[in-house]
Amino acid sequence: PGQMIPEWTIALSDKHTQQVSIEVREPAGLPLLLLKSEGGEIRFSSQAFAVEPGMKFQMEAAFKNGPAFTGDIWMGTELTRQESNGDQVTKHLNQKAPAAGRKDGWSTAKSTFTLPQGSKVMRLEIYGTFKGKTIIRNIQLRRKPASTPDEGASG
Repeated sequence: PGQMIPEWTIALSDKHTQQVSIEVREPAGLPLLLLKSEGGEIRFSSQAFAVEPGMKFQMEAAFKNGPAFTGDIWMGTELTRQESNGDQVTKHLNQKAPAAGRKDGWSTAKSTFTLPQGSKVMRLEIYGTFKGKTIIRNIQLRRKPASTPDEGASG
């Protein structure tokens, strides 16, 4: 408790009513991200990393909301692009909310996307405005092979 999480940034609207922590509770020893909030935005962001236009990624995480959870939680990216008038930052790009839950209470947010022209720097983010708690596991961002123009063509 009270320690930094390497290579991630935490932004709280109210440090007295919001909390982010990491716990290892599963039999497999996988880390769980716990977010608690009584309202206001809460954001968990990865370190920024260099990207290029045309790169293809898949992001995915599993969410389990507490019984009193109300509000919204998403997974998405923040992208910096080079434009003719300088760098432009786009927040909430590729935003994905968890799909309907399974019987065990877990739901998944998953999206595959290709970066647009001018892409330079990206962050993976989990953010929302809610009351209650949510547990997040298996946070992943994987680079996928880029599509080729003749992909899917029959010969």
